[in-house]
Amino acid sequence: MLVLTVRWKKALKAVYVIMLSRISAFQLARPGLGWMEASTKRISWSLTRKAFFPTTPTAAKAGMDPTTHSAGNPDGQTSTGTSQAPASVTSSTRRRRRPAGSGASKASRDFVGMAKGTDTGQYPSFSADNFVQAASGLPTTSPEDPVFTVLGIETSCDDTGVAVVRSDGVILGEALASQYKIHEQWGGVVPGLARDAHASVIDSMVEEALKKAGMASVAEVGAVGVTVGPGLEICLRVGTETAKALATTFHKPFVAVHHLEAHCLMARFGQPLDSREPKEEATGTSASSPIPPQARFPFLALLVSGGHCMLLECWGVGRYRTLGGTLDDALGEAYDKAARLLKIGTGAAGGPAMERLAREGDPTAVVLPVPMRGKKNLNFSYAGLKNAFRMAVTRLKEALNLGEEEDFDPKTKADLAASFQHVAIQHLEERLTLAMKESESRGVHTLAVVGGVASNQAIRARLQVLCEKRSLARRLEKEQERIWDEASSENKGGGTMEVEAPLPHWELVVPPPRLCTDNGVMVAWAAIEKLRLGYSDVVEGRDVHARWPFASWQNST
Repeated sequence: MLVLTVRWKKALKAVYVIMLSRISAFQLARPGLGWMEASTKRISWSLTRKAFFPTTPTAAKAGMDPTTHSAGNPDGQTSTGTSQAPASVTSSTRRRRRPAGSGASKASRDFVGMAKGTDTGQYPSFSADNFVQAASGLPTTSPEDPVFTVLGIETSCDDTGVAVVRSDGVILGEALASQYKIHEQWGGVVPGLARDAHASVIDSMVEEALKKAGMASVAEVGAVGVTVGPGLEICLRVGTETAKALATTFHKPFVAVHHLEAHCLMARFGQPLDSREPKEEATGTSASSPIPPQARFPFLALLVSGGHCMLLECWGVGRYRTLGGTLDDALGEAYDKAARLLKIGTGAAGGPAMERLAREGDPTAVVLPVPMRGKKNLNFSYAGLKNAFRMAVTRLKEALNLGEEEDFDPKTKADLAASFQHVAIQHLEERLTLAMKESESRGVHTLAVVGGVASNQAIRARLQVLCEKRSLARRLEKEQERIWDEASSENKGGGTMEVEAPLPHWELVVPPPRLCTDNGVMVAWAAIEKLRLGYSDVVEGRDVHARWPFASWQNST
């Protein structure tokens, strides 16, 4: 009997090992099946407990260690136990390991499959409903001179940006300190190093921006704005505390800026900045004929960066309708990780390196799956594409007999980069087509592409074509409806048809490339937009928000 028991255990152990290996192989072959990992863990524990740690009913019900039949305690010691809990109570407790948190468990299940940027009530939400009318005052202006200036400070991640911007859209002075060299060796942003770098240059960046604007101190600006979230908390605090100190010392209105809103509002910053020098701007030569904002509310915004990928309808300052977002990786993050697989660029430089390399390659050379093609929602997902690209790189290395450290030839590497970029943009196009159809019904006909990845020239060109195609498709759809209505009217013997207004075309708005990435200009401009509406924030007690989702806003008109 003892021999049979030993053989049974060995046989079950072999089955257990084979099952785990096959599950792991299946999971590797089908990337993106996150549920498989959890299932593997459950099977692993269940088989291990039954095969190698057989217990008596008394030990199992009493919550004892199955190897010693003794109950464990927090100190790591054991004590014998013979008491047995009632079966009804024990089974209920085992099913509900967190009785007090059962509601939270249900809530978390409700959010499965929702975009990461969705407001789920876990964090303070951002909305115009939370704005306060002139809480710290407004800039001093006059009917003869309504223009005012704002000092904007940005430290949400790894760029220290400071700018002095005039309310008519003129950049008077700008300073930007990049941390690329600091984080390059680590392959990504190290929060502690980023905070220290911000702290070491923030004062000099403020002085440089003021000097370029021809100002002696903060006393000459009208207000101070700063990014307070979302972002890296310890980095946000550097800029926020500096801005609070300046606003308090010089008695200036203070504006807390939402980082993502600042990116979106750059679509309304209409000055053609690339052709003018700061000295000419500072003299005010362009102030007499300021260029109006490029985008007017409402507009559809595609926000793409290293940490965000969202679709928003922008109806006003602080009034945003979130249509969709990424379920996993952001577009910029996927670019950076793909670049790492090809050993080009490091950290934040991976995306631009991929774009440059893709220009030399064939976008159809490597077949990659377009994410979420069968889904009709407006969310994004780049984790699957990233994994498919990794597997394609691995298979190609094996086919070419290349070692782990060996590199592809330039042509093959360019083809891989081009193929990745082609499919990544194709995913954007498909989601945007659905979003544009939905937004048209609400009178939205402008697409703004904002965020760091918006500086990608291939994305700009492809989305410009997309807007033209959608405008043409709408005209054809309208023409078909007109012909159908005319035919119906003639059959019914109706009168003349009413002349309809021409359909508006879809317009693409993208900020200049240098203003797509994090900078002080966008913070100052977002503060200007709030100040124009009469809003400012209290300095005392103002805190930062590592996570700060947009509240869901519904247009009542």
